[in-house]
Amino acid sequence: MTDAWPPISIVSDSLKISPLLEAPVEERERNPDDVFSILLDPSRTEQEFKWKTRTSLSEGVRAAIEYYREFGIEETFTHLRASVG
Repeated sequence: MTDAWPPISIVSDSLKISPLLEAPVEERERNPDDVFSILLDPSRTEQEFKWKTRTSLSEGVRAAIEYYREFGIEETFTHLRASVG
């Protein structure tokens, strides 16, 4: 198994969000505490709560980009770390 992230262009192209991006997305090296992959499987939620999503991943990412633009959010973080001391 490779240790590399897929290039962001593959993700943005597959979600059809590339036209929404005004500048290239910064790609960072993975930190030691980053998980290799995140698999989203809503089946347990659907079964236990009798709830189904109505928003696709692509629609959700588009909405997030639009939200960030509307409210002037220019920077996000992948981690929150507790301060020591």
